[in-house]
Amino acid sequence: MLDVANPPSDAPPGFVLGGGGFEPAVRDSEASVKFYNELLGFDFKLGASFNDNQDMASTAGAPGASFRQSRALIPGTSMPMTLIEFKNIERKELAGRTQDPGTTVLQLIVKDVAALSAKLKAAGVSFVTMGSEPVQVAPGLKIVIDVNNGTSRSISLDTVVLTVADAKGTPGVPMSQSGSHALRGSLGAHKDSSGTYVFTIPAGHRDPITVNFSYSSAAPVALFVGDAK
Repeated sequence: MLDVANPPSDAPPGFVLGGGGFEPAVRDSEASVKFYNELLGFDFKLGASFNDNQDMASTAGAPGASFRQSRALIPGTSMPMTLIEFKNIERKELAGRTQDPGTTVLQLIVKDVAALSAKLKAAGVSFVTMGSEPVQVAPGLKIVIDVNNGTSRSISLDTVVLTVADAKGTPGVPMSQSGSHALRGSLGAHKDSSGTYVFTIPAGHRDPITVNFSYSSAAPVALFVGDAK
């Protein structure tokens, strides 16, 4: 996290003012740029040279290294993505599974997963799904939260946190799809507000689900447990 000394006057409410993007470390810049550009339709510009700035290298936990950055926006978004290649240090390739703690996952929304999967397979890309085929994800689980401010003062809903876990304790993944509407803004005294959240929870793992809700770090966490359809 970076602290801005003088945030702009039109900065959004709450603590978070923006994001810095997605920055994976890669083994080979040329190969990675080719993969994302030719197979996924990105527009990465290959970093021209390696940077020897040791302040930045130390910040990345790689003192003594040189690094090269290749940048692009994730298609259809304003989110920047940077591929970073290091040299002049010992490099050990990570091989974690998707479900392992600390594993970084980039989720992309596509318009034809079957066609894209076929294209990736033809290029030699491996898949982790059963049979290396696309799988049908159960329809999202919609959760509606109604908030009543029974106090005599306004409260902020900009720091609302809602998490869901299935019957096995696996966290649900929030979905930004039509019908979702997060709680935001200020809620006046004795006023009501409603938010709708959508999560991926397998249909067979919904009995029960656990929902944790909090609108402020200073307020108690509300816990709900029950079966869902």
